[in-house]
Amino acid sequence: MANKRELKKSIRNTCGALALEMIQACETFPEIGADAVRDVVLDSARLQIRTIGHVGVGFDRTPSQFETLADYNKARRSFYKQAYGKLRSDFSTGVDEIVKKMNASVPQSARDAIKEALN
Repeated sequence: MANKRELKKSIRNTCGALALEMIQACETFPEIGADAVRDVVLDSARLQIRTIGHVGVGFDRTPSQFETLADYNKARRSFYKQAYGKLRSDFSTGVDEIVKKMNASVPQSARDAIKEALN
């Protein structure tokens, strides 16, 4: 990501797409219950809020706390690499859980209809 703004947009777009996909599936296949749709939409909103809240991490040390500027830069890079790696991992895990819920809520008759339409 180029900057935090782009990262936040990407998170919002991903979570919004998950919610929209579930709503469209419910409109297409009435067998999908409203409770399942509500759960997926709420889970995607929670994931979005939680993830965006963790985007604004900050390195709380100053260069004067280190021996050299190179040490400061090395510690700062390491901090951000670890923080955003964890953010990516947590977000990916959350998306996987939502997709599993979405797949579990689609009845077998709808799956068969989708497979038939693709062939």
